[in-house]
Amino acid sequence: MRRFFPLLLILGCLCLSCKHGSDAPRKGNPVLRMGVDSVGGSIVVLNLELLNAEYAFCKAVPASEAAPSAEALGKSGIRLEAGRQRLEGLSPETDYVAYACAAADEVLGSVQSVSFRTMVSEASLYDWERSRNGIPDFADLVLLYGLWRRDASGKVLAWSEERIAPLVSWTDGEGREHWLFDAFLALEGCNADGSRSFMIGTHENGSSQARRACTKADAQAFIDWWMRSGNGFSALDKAVGDAATRMGAPAVRRYAIMMMPDIPVNERYDDRSSSTTYWGEVDGVKLDFGRTADRLRAYQWYVDEVRRRFDEAGFSNLELGGFYPMTEELPTTRAGLPGQGEVGMDGWEQQYKRWDDIFPALSDYIHQYKQSVVWIPYRNAAGYRYTSELGLDYVFMQPNRLWNSDARYNMADFFETISAFGLGMELEFDDNILSGRANSDTYQARWREYVDGMRENGVYGSRRFALYQDTDSFNHFRLSGNARDREIYDELCELVSGNPLKAK
Repeated sequence: MRRFFPLLLILGCLCLSCKHGSDAPRKGNPVLRMGVDSVGGSIVVLNLELLNAEYAFCKAVPASEAAPSAEALGKSGIRLEAGRQRLEGLSPETDYVAYACAAADEVLGSVQSVSFRTMVSEASLYDWERSRNGIPDFADLVLLYGLWRRDASGKVLAWSEERIAPLVSWTDGEGREHWLFDAFLALEGCNADGSRSFMIGTHENGSSQARRACTKADAQAFIDWWMRSGNGFSALDKAVGDAATRMGAPAVRRYAIMMMPDIPVNERYDDRSSSTTYWGEVDGVKLDFGRTADRLRAYQWYVDEVRRRFDEAGFSNLELGGFYPMTEELPTTRAGLPGQGEVGMDGWEQQYKRWDDIFPALSDYIHQYKQSVVWIPYRNAAGYRYTSELGLDYVFMQPNRLWNSDARYNMADFFETISAFGLGMELEFDDNILSGRANSDTYQARWREYVDGMRENGVYGSRRFALYQDTDSFNHFRLSGNARDREIYDELCELVSGNPLKAK
């Protein structure tokens, strides 16, 4: 059974009541607050809070059925008291709506509802998912940008086997070959022509206007690009297989982590007058993101499509290991934090982004297929305090020190934060560090703060880490003729290949 944390779908109600039975006087309208606590294949556990009420009448029906009246609930609903209550006998993989109304002295409050989807059956898992004991575990991963990135001539950079193989294994100075990264994250910032964004928060070039969000066609094109023969994951699968013929199979399989493009409510996320029907159709139905259920349905389509494509590909040396929300912040409402109103606000523009509508419901959907949810927030981004509540499995915080001299980006505070919240670390590694570049000494010194700080603060060997390497910085260092660059490259490879968290 997976958690659907109550704060995701809590629906308050302070509304007029209708009478049921006698005209007995009331002290106040009976009201309830209802949320989904957890969902299984055939049950749902609800959280019920009652005010001016002794109990509630509740019923879960398929989402296609009409909403019952309070009177109908009073006759056919199950009588429940406050607290965590179970409804059983549901069908797997079905969209439901739970309806409830509070009751006191035969007076019924107004009907409240909350939507949920029951979990899948084992038969819905692919063989390679069914064989897992849980979500995949990996010690480190590397970011691979692809689809829009271009070389100096303007040609799109493919992830060929030649380009991707150096991230799979490394040969040290004594000629011994070692495995490098356990996992490989495929991501990109925008679609192929740069007209639409895969990430909320970006703007049109030279404008304060939010860039239009990607469509279903853009998401499909991203999947197609990474699954193309001789590119991306097929090239990675072959590179791992070739390395295995030389070294023997690695202790654990190599995993692909797939970006999930951000899907905002509005086409321009901060413009509520922009379209909510911009994305496309699922099963012949045009989705309207004014409805949370439709927004979740779009994410579910994406997850299912990626899983299907991996199953069809039948890779020998690579498995799908999880999904990555592209947003680098998850603004959310959480009690106990400074903010407006009774519930605190963590982060910026939550009213536009509405991530509480999506997480942890999306995480739970992913988890039922034994896939992980990976996230890389910027430093102190909204949501990092609530990773378990949001259903996030592996979180790597960005230090952002490489590009900032400001004292706010000191590494002592960073290491204290990730230790306090049990987060992993992202290593930022780009061409600014290359010898001979402008201010390369400064960037190399900051890189040392990362590497030395990991060891000195007990991060290395106790926390997972990820490598941001811009478009192709890893290969730029590998191919550099500068001795200092080669030292940095070899040290990085030693750091990854010797990671104490790796399965041996």
